Amino acid sequence: MPAQITQVIPSLGTPPTTADPATFDSRADTLLGTALPAMVTAENVFATQANALSTEVSAKAAEAEVDAATASAAATAADATANATLWVSAGSYTAGQNRYSPINYLTYRAITTHSGETTDPSLDATNWVSLTPVAAPPGMTLIATLTPTVAGTLNFLTAFSSTYDNYLIIGTGLSVTADAYFSLRLATAGSADTGSNYANLIGADAAGNFSTLGAAATSAQPLGTAISAGIGINFEVTIRNVNDAVKIKSMVSHATYQSAAAPTYRTGRVQTAYIAANTVSGFTLFTNTSTFDATGTIRVYGYANS
Repeated sequence: MPAQITQVIPSLGTPPTTADPATFDSRADTLLGTALPAMVTAENVFATQANALSTEVSAKAAEAEVDAATASAAATAADATANATLWVSAGSYTAGQNRYSPINYLTYRAITTHSGETTDPSLDATNWVSLTPVAAPPGMTLIATLTPTVAGTLNFLTAFSSTYDNYLIIGTGLSVTADAYFSLRLATAGSADTGSNYANLIGADAAGNFSTLGAAATSAQPLGTAISAGIGINFEVTIRNVNDAVKIKSMVSHATYQSAAAPTYRTGRVQTAYIAANTVSGFTLFTNTSTFDATGTIRVYGYANS
């Protein structure tokens, strides 16, 4: 029940006066013995109720401030995203225009008039400012989502940034148009690295040391071999240390899928060392002989650095 004041302050009655000596004593006794004590009791109850009401009013005022701030933030967000359209690489933009990033779907405002730039707004602080800043909470943060199209490659070439050193890629419900395998390459400066910079490590010897298979490979070990065009594949890949330009980067992948023929159901786990001395800007998935179906989802998560 909301706080309220119900206490009524009683009257003190008729005061004694020397002009009426016949009633002076009785009125004085009533005032001092009855009326004043009753008023003190009532005043105390009144003060308690008033304090409770004041506390509730203050709390409501604080709630109103929060609601006002929420409404203001919503209005700002609405203003920020109003008329925002998809950013297009190498397009022409005038300072003040709003565009949303195809990487994280957040809205950015051009702070310069420019054209021909190919860096996504989420990675281009020179020309764009975020209108929907998001602080990275502890743990993982979803930073990008891709719905596959019918194509031989799926690109996230500029999905990574200095905000996160480690990433998790989760693919669910992907499939290929014909029996094939697909694999992953890392990207540097927005371009897929097709050089011999991938050392795929599978299994271990008696001493517990991983053996190197194809140390000069041009991609990570395939996520699956002879993936069936039927029920497809689910996978996850962890990529670590992407912002270190000197030290080794590592990838661990795990996949479960339907293989061609029988059918046969398989699961595989692979570790890959990326040995090139440069930072990593993103990745690409590619098939060997087929194309991806327009099914499933790929999500990219960043692990907060702190």
